[in-house]
Amino acid sequence: MPLQQRFAAVAARYERLCGQQREALRQAEHLFQTLLHRAFRGEPGQGNVAPDSDIEAEGALVRAGMWRDVTWNR
Repeated sequence: MPLQQRFAAVAARYERLCGQQREALRQAEHLFQTLLHRAFRGEPGQGNVAPDSDIEAEGALVRAGMWRDVTWNR
């Protein structure tokens, strides 16, 4: 593969990954803000089982590299 084609492929992959990272960060921020809002209203969890949205938010934060030491009511 010629050098220019290789560079173009790497650049395209970089742009695609940057877009995915931006979207994951946007989703993680939204979910984190939603959980903060719910926590201050007194709704972070139900007993020992976390609601699905809490689990989804935790996963999104981990994927975006933004996981903070937050303890849910599990």
